[in-house]
Amino acid sequence: MAIDHLLEQLLDRIRHDPDLRRQLAQLLFGRELAQLADQLAQLASLVRSLAESTQQGFQLLAERSSLVERELATLRRVVGELAEQQRATTAQIAALTERMERVEGQIAQMTAAVALLALSVQRLDDHVARARSWYLEVRMRDRAPAIFGSWMDATRVVPPMEIRRLVRESLTRSQLQRLLDADIIVTGELDEHPATPTVWLVIEVSTTVDASDVERALTRADLLRRVVPNVIPVVTGDQLVDQARKMAEEERVVIVRDGTLTGWDEAIEQWVVAA
Repeated sequence: MAIDHLLEQLLDRIRHDPDLRRQLAQLLFGRELAQLADQLAQLASLVRSLAESTQQGFQLLAERSSLVERELATLRRVVGELAEQQRATTAQIAALTERMERVEGQIAQMTAAVALLALSVQRLDDHVARARSWYLEVRMRDRAPAIFGSWMDATRVVPPMEIRRLVRESLTRSQLQRLLDADIIVTGELDEHPATPTVWLVIEVSTTVDASDVERALTRADLLRRVVPNVIPVVTGDQLVDQARKMAEEERVVIVRDGTLTGWDEAIEQWVVAA
C-alpha cells in the first residue's frame, strides 16, 4: 500500500511538474526526442491559442456583421421614408405650382382690368375736367361784368368775330388764330381814372391754373396789344399751382378766384399806358 501511495504521488508530481517531465523524457527517450516533445507541446499550445483567437475573431466578426445588418436595415427604412417624403413634397410642389399659375393668371386678368379701369377713370377725369373748365368759362362770361364792374364801367365780353374784325389787318393768320383761341376777352372803361381809358382783358380759364395758362394769357395779351393799348392778361380757375402763382406775380398777371381779384393794381400799373 505504501508503494502504491508513493507511486501515486510520483505520477501526480510528474503530471504537474514540467521540468520533471522534461528530465524524465530525456532519461527515457534521449535529449532530441525530449526537445521534440517540448516543441510539440509548444506547438499544441500555440495551436490552442490560435484557435481561441480565431474563435474570438469569428465571434467579433459575427457581432459586427449583425450590427452592420441592423444599421443597413435602419438605413433602408430611413431611405424609404425620405423617398416617400420626397414623393409627397414633389406632389405638393406640383399642386402649388399649378395653383400659382392659376393665381398668376388671375393677377394678370386683374391687372388688365385695373389698367382698363384706370384708363376709364382717366378718361372720366378728363371729361369732368373739360366739363368743369367749360362750366368755369361759361360762368366767367356771365359774371364778368359783376366781377370787374367794381373797377370798370361798361364791362362786356367781346365776341370772337369782333376781335377778328379788330385785328385781322395787323396779325398773320396763325397769330389771329392764337388770339381767337383765348377763352374770354373782356373790355371796359376805367371810370375812376381821369382819362377813363379803355381796358382789354385776355382771360385764360382752367380748373387748375398752371404756368402754361399764365404763359398763354401773356402771349395772347401781347398779340392783342399790337392793335390796341391797355391789354391785361388774366387767369382764373379752381386751383392755382405755386409755380403759376409766382409767375403771375412776377409778370403782373391778374388772378381771379371765387370772384376775388389778386394783382389788379399791379397789372394796371404795368399794362395800362393811360394810367
